[in-house]
Amino acid sequence: MELPPFFHFGAVWRYKCDGWWRLKTEDAPDAQLEPIQLKNLGLGSYKVCCLPFLIHGLHLGDVIDQYDDQTFEVTKRSYYYTFQVFSKDPEFVQRVIQMALDRGGMYEQYSPGLAAVCVKGRLVAQVLWNEYLSIQVPGVSEVGFLPNDPKWGA
Repeated sequence: MELPPFFHFGAVWRYKCDGWWRLKTEDAPDAQLEPIQLKNLGLGSYKVCCLPFLIHGLHLGDVIDQYDDQTFEVTKRSYYYTFQVFSKDPEFVQRVIQMALDRGGMYEQYSPGLAAVCVKGRLVAQVLWNEYLSIQVPGVSEVGFLPNDPKWGA
């Protein structure tokens, strides 16, 4: 079986996973599908076991319900906050990963320039976000953690 792009080889909760779906969000084009590793909870509900690289608003530990082959709804939020980090500078990505680890976070890295990090709790996420802003280099580093994430704006 050929693995899809952005497959999560090092899913942080890989020991809990028992399957995966290629998921998209309403704002993602059809070609932007990401295989998300999941644990089947029964009755059509699944727990997210990886850190999404592309899908905004989906976090480690969130419970989702599947509606068809590619669409879903988050039915229960976890306490984890995910940052997607994209950079032309691999050292910058490593620096953000270390910042998350220093705050008890976890990470998955797809390539030297693409990673996802997560931390537990809104206050810790805010500290990490503020520290990220203090080291951000315009045109070199970007982060996919969006203010319109439903968990962040609440």
